[in-house]
Amino acid sequence: MQDDRINFDGNAQNRDRAIKLLDEILKEQGDFGVYGDLSHGLTEILKANGVDIAEKKHFLEVSIYPISGQGHDFSFNIDIKEKKLIDLVVGEIEPQPEIR
Repeated sequence: MQDDRINFDGNAQNRDRAIKLLDEILKEQGDFGVYGDLSHGLTEILKANGVDIAEKKHFLEVSIYPISGQGHDFSFNIDIKEKKLIDLVVGEIEPQPEIR
């Protein structure tokens, strides 16, 4: 896994546990149908994406975005206690138009 593509904002002691939880949640709940399928887990996702994880009191705030600057980006929260992905927002990043 390319840990250098994971930015973690929180207690450093919880980093590995948060990454493991994110991977598990994506494998179980990460198929978003026409919006994308992240259920293959973090190892595969990190080949072309960056991941930001912010640790909050009862949640992890997650953002997954394409390194290339083009494609779909995903933002959602993980309820740590319930182990549930919530508040999903999917966007599309397009290249800046060429200015003539």
